[in-house]
This record gives sequence, C-alpha cells and structure tokens, in this order.
Amino acid sequence: MIGKSYELVPLDPESDSDVVKRWFEKDSITKYMFYGQRPQTRVSIQEWLTNDINGNNDVFTIYNGKSRENRIGLAGLYSISQTARSAELRILIGEEKFWNKGVGTEVVSVLLFYAFDRLNLNSVWLGVTDENESAIHMYKKCGFVENGKRRAALYRNGKYYDAIWLDILESEYREKFYDKHREEFGV
Repeated sequence: MIGKSYELVPLDPESDSDVVKRWFEKDSITKYMFYGQRPQTRVSIQEWLTNDINGNNDVFTIYNGKSRENRIGLAGLYSISQTARSAELRILIGEEKFWNKGVGTEVVSVLLFYAFDRLNLNSVWLGVTDENESAIHMYKKCGFVENGKRRAALYRNGKYYDAIWLDILESEYREKFYDKHREEFGV
C-alpha cells in the first residue's frame, strides 16, 4: 500500500528481524510498549514477527519513500474479525529521526482506508498509554475517539501506566476522511 511519502509492504520476519531487534533494544523506542522490557534475540524477534503475520493480522513494514531500502517502522491491523467487522490498529516508528514528521498520521490514514474500504470493517480500535500524548493527539487527528481507560494497564520503567482506548467507526471515517484519502491514495 502506498501513501504519499511512505510505502507499506507486507512484513517479512526473516529480513525485518534485525532492524526490529535494533529498535527494541532502545528504551526511547519501547518506553510505552510491553516489548523491550527484557532482552530479545534475533530468533525471538523473528518468532514474534512470524506469529504476527499468522492468523488474523495484516502487518506491514513502513518504508521511507518508494525505494524499499529504508525501513522506518511497523504497522498493522491485528485480530481482524470479519464477523465483528473490527480490528486493532498498531504502529511503531522505530527510526527516531522520523518522529513528529507526519509519518504516523499518513500510515494510520492508509491503514484506515484499507480497513474500511478494502476489508469492509466497521470499527478499528487501539490502546495507548496515557503519557504518550503525541500519539493520542495523532490518533484523534485521524478521527479516533476516546472511549475508555484501563487503569494501571502496563508496568514499565518502574511505574504503572493507564491505557487509553480509542476507536473509529466506518461511518465516522467515511464522513470525515474517505473522499480525501481516496483522492490522496489514487483510487
């Protein structure tokens, strides 16, 4: 899937595992995540990525530009349910120089278009720690609505974090973003 500046390519556990391992070794990358709390080997990362692409998940490597040379993150739809017509969205920008550059907004927009236009889902949801204010802002910019909180959901860095739950419905997406994204993504 191609956005304006970034391309999402299906995850390849074998070729992507080294760069993901490097990202997970940085506290700055994983400080709001469950992953990264303990050391990971290339094999454990590869197994984790292999599990991610099995089952009801569509997981992608984010490349800078169209060259497929510079991996900058991972993103995907997880626990896709055709019965409930829902999925969980996850994104990780592993290259810090791409933070606060609009990558998350563009990638989430591409995934939402894919979820609602191609997979015919009705709801996409996610969880984010309450201290990750820039991510919460970006998700709300993309149309997500806060719908709950799970207190002390994650223990990391010697403290507990609350999880904020957000979602977006197909009707909300179509009303606010569909026509714009259809034009942007050339469909």
